[in-house]
Amino acid sequence: MYKRCFLFYIVCFLFSLNGFSQDVKVVFVDSVQIKADKYFGKDIFGYDYYSKNNVLYKHKKSEKWEYQDIFLGEIHSVDLLNPLKILVFYKDNNFAVLLDNQLSEIGAFSFSELNVVAQTCSVASQNRFWIYDGLSDKLVLVDYFNNKKIPLNQPFEHDFLYYKSDYNFWYRISQKWEIYRYNNYGKTEFLGNVPKFTQILMTDSGQIIFSSNDNLYLYEIEKKQSKLIFSFGKTIEQFDFKNGNLTIFTGETLHSYNLKLP
Repeated sequence: MYKRCFLFYIVCFLFSLNGFSQDVKVVFVDSVQIKADKYFGKDIFGYDYYSKNNVLYKHKKSEKWEYQDIFLGEIHSVDLLNPLKILVFYKDNNFAVLLDNQLSEIGAFSFSELNVVAQTCSVASQNRFWIYDGLSDKLVLVDYFNNKKIPLNQPFEHDFLYYKSDYNFWYRISQKWEIYRYNNYGKTEFLGNVPKFTQILMTDSGQIIFSSNDNLYLYEIEKKQSKLIFSFGKTIEQFDFKNGNLTIFTGETLHSYNLKLP
């Protein structure tokens, strides 16, 4: 059994090298089996976050923590922008919690008190959350320290396929495959279009990686060009890229690579 697994990883590694663009440098790291329903990504310290039976796990080698609240329903998303204040969003209950680096609860927030129906929730600057409010169809900032909301823009004309945020900006991709960026003051910028995708990820440096037919591509907005960077050959459930680390979740295994984009 061990020999078969070892040979499988070697074959995957050689195949991955052949599948990468010449502009991309890649080094296979490892493949680790996990029991997970969802994979949420890797933080800047290299810890993986995933859930199984609605229990959130933080895991790296022999270190492992877990968090669960049986009264809040299904975990919808986990924001890892600040590993010391991990944001766990429970969409069905319009609720969010903040966890410390050992997954102990340090804050809990109900958005119903602000007459907000949160469809997304992510970390913003200055003790605030970016929230797309389904009640008004607007992007709002929620100041959880002072318990108030700040509407930022006019209602969206179209539902969106993807969003990403950092402390200062919130991005969305519309159903027309258009990318928009919003700042803390509500200013909106149209950044361009992207190809159709199965999944997409905007990196911290603003580059775009997307999957289609179990391949990964790099898309350059200004040049309007796509480059094949990875031919994986297996079903990609989720993937994450951070600090040069590419992680692909296949439903039972995390495949890790060091990836340098041009």
